[in-house]
Amino acid sequence: MAREAKQSLLLHLITFIYIIIVVGIYKIYKLFEKTVVLRFLKRIYNIIAIQFCILEANSLHRLTDQRYYVLKIDGKIRVFSTKQINLLRKKHFFSKNLDYYKLQQISYYQTK
Repeated sequence: MAREAKQSLLLHLITFIYIIIVVGIYKIYKLFEKTVVLRFLKRIYNIIAIQFCILEANSLHRLTDQRYYVLKIDGKIRVFSTKQINLLRKKHFFSKNLDYYKLQQISYYQTK
């Protein structure tokens, strides 16, 4: 008769600890999901993301001498050049009536 391989006690312990950690993190997230703490952390994350995008826009502007905009699109903060915005307008991602002044209003930052 062939003997079945036994899982070690250490493997059971690691699996058990992993499950406890994952379930704990999920419960903590659900607990703070709609609270002020999570909204505060998301706001701090967005501020840091905007600062990094501003640095990226400025460095790209120095390299290419084009105008760059920092916009939040689909929940993500990204850097767009004028050429990219015009291409996205042609592909109907942005509306056709998006002009220079509206673009300045909705952008977080634009290079000079």
